[in-house]
Amino acid sequence: MRLVNGPQDSLATWLCREINLVPSPHLRCLGVVDKMGVLRAVIGYDNFNGSAIEMHVAGYGGHWITRKVLKAAFDYPFRVCKAKVIVAKVVSTNDAALRLDYKLGFRLCATIPDGHPDGALQILTMTRSQCRFLGDVHGWEIRSSAASGS
Repeated sequence: MRLVNGPQDSLATWLCREINLVPSPHLRCLGVVDKMGVLRAVIGYDNFNGSAIEMHVAGYGGHWITRKVLKAAFDYPFRVCKAKVIVAKVVSTNDAALRLDYKLGFRLCATIPDGHPDGALQILTMTRSQCRFLGDVHGWEIRSSAASGS
């Protein structure tokens, strides 16, 4: 699997079609393609307000979820955008998405009954200090002695 970050229009179209999302002009996406060049997943970000950013994910099969993909997926909101919190909205009937989000470290923040056509809308969040995919602890980067020259 390898990561691609463009063209944004086609990645956004694919993601929005898969999760029934209306694209915003600010939607930015990261794609995951297999060895044959087939798009297997898209991770999208939008609604950044200077503190919180929404994350959207669609993918097929578990093989696209690699450590490299996870590092990139969380690097963008936390390091590039400097977001304090990632927000994920998941319908309560999407057991696979909820399992994945909880496994990644998201926490339930709120439930909105009838907030989605298919059921309740679960609002999940993750702060930078809760994210274990950045290679840092509580906002401080960990560097190996070889990398830092000490």
